[in-house]
Amino acid sequence: MRKGLTLIELLVALAIAALIGGTLLGLLMGTIRGRAFSESATIENQIIRGVLEMLYSDLRTSFQTEKGLNFVGEKTRLSFLKMGKNGLERVEYEFKDGKMLRNGTLLVEDKEFTISFRFIKGKSYLDSWEKVGDKPDGVEVEIKYKGNSCKRLILTY
Repeated sequence: MRKGLTLIELLVALAIAALIGGTLLGLLMGTIRGRAFSESATIENQIIRGVLEMLYSDLRTSFQTEKGLNFVGEKTRLSFLKMGKNGLERVEYEFKDGKMLRNGTLLVEDKEFTISFRFIKGKSYLDSWEKVGDKPDGVEVEIKYKGNSCKRLILTY
């Protein structure tokens, strides 16, 4: 009866251990990469949803007086009156150089973030809005961020 392991038995055991260890390491790395991707996508979606919710809230309470240019819109800029806590207030959204601003306050700053607006009146889609005493029926908002794209129609009445 012999005691201990032969060199071949020891090498086979090490090879099996290395194979199992490599497989487990590969699974762990895949899980870590998947989690990082999922967290990144979640953050991107939260940013898009947050901007859309703010626009929705502001546009749904937009207000048009009978006279005056109260609603002005371009492809990357919106300016309108809305009903606020203390009466009418002006709200301005502007997208420029990778920065999304609301009344001068930075909402998003990322070169991969883009936003554009189109304006709906009846069945027509317009690239800009500047009509005295009138506001569009809705605003189409398109946001693109790190490969994600979202297009929403927000009604203004």
